Amino acid sequence: MVQDYLLPTVAYIGGPAELAYLAQSAVLYDRLLGRMPVVASRAGFTLLDARTVKLLERYRLSIQDTFVDDDALHERITHSLVPDSVDRAFKDAADRMARQLDGLRGELDKFDPTLAASLEKGRGKIQHQIEKTRLKIARETLRRNARAVAEAQFLTNSLFPHRHLQERFYTILPFLAHHGMDLVDRLYDVVELDCPDHRVFTV
Repeated sequence: MVQDYLLPTVAYIGGPAELAYLAQSAVLYDRLLGRMPVVASRAGFTLLDARTVKLLERYRLSIQDTFVDDDALHERITHSLVPDSVDRAFKDAADRMARQLDGLRGELDKFDPTLAASLEKGRGKIQHQIEKTRLKIARETLRRNARAVAEAQFLTNSLFPHRHLQERFYTILPFLAHHGMDLVDRLYDVVELDCPDHRVFTV
């Protein structure tokens, strides 16, 4: 507010947090200055290069899938590396087990409800062991595929470095160095000032 008193601001372009601060300060601006700058949301986006796009397609990942910690991203990548036949076998086994337990639960409900409740506890343990084994297979697949480990790290560094959005961690400089100075003009062409959503651009 002192800044806007000394150097009146016509318009202010900011991120979500900054605009929230200004919205909370609107009453103070009104009381103390009788005016406040027009506020607008800055363009927020993530840039994808050709390699990043290729890896997302290979591992059947969306951008949102990469906004997780390293271990979670590794798990998601390993899921795509496990053969479909193995994945189907686990699903079929879990489905058959669930049907068998449902039938047994129905009979126990008639015979002794307390035994039926005990069965439910056992069901949870069985399901846990099946899922635990599935994850072991996924981790072993990833361990054997060193390239996948490196590519998971590449995706993390590119799209969610140190658990931050790309735009909050990197400056434009490495992207200019990689894609050329005309990148700025290309971004100006696709940015829409009336769209406050975070967007994804392929360069």
